[in-house]
Amino acid sequence: MPWLAYPMAALFAVLALAALPFWRGSLPLPPALRALTPPDMPWGAADALAAVAPQPVFSDMQWASYLEWRLPADRNLFIDTRFELFPPEQWEQYGTISGGLAPSLLNELGVDAVLAHHDRQGPLIAWLRQQPDWRPLLEDHYSSAWVRQP
Repeated sequence: MPWLAYPMAALFAVLALAALPFWRGSLPLPPALRALTPPDMPWGAADALAAVAPQPVFSDMQWASYLEWRLPADRNLFIDTRFELFPPEQWEQYGTISGGLAPSLLNELGVDAVLAHHDRQGPLIAWLRQQPDWRPLLEDHYSSAWVRQP
């Protein structure tokens, strides 16, 4: 079936070209999916955290890869999307803290900064607002960045 190779190669080439980023805005997708980045990307909060140099940073897991790229290389994150690198206990702590069930674990774990998503980590943000040793660094529609006061 060598005659099938050329049409298949052409189909794959068209699909590869259609997947390039500069076409994304013209694809028949819902408006929220046409952008190259999600609308809740914490641009300003990440810039603010990069300027004050706290570590470790506890962040919403969906933003961890962006923060690894955006923050200086010497910063570490409490957890990121590479599940195989972290023990199950740390994943449990992430869920517990994010859900607002025991946010005081941040103190025990020595976390100095938090970047939380308003919808996914609302109870954590509510707890931070009540703590005298945490101050808001920047808040926008989706994110809330906090640092521990020295």
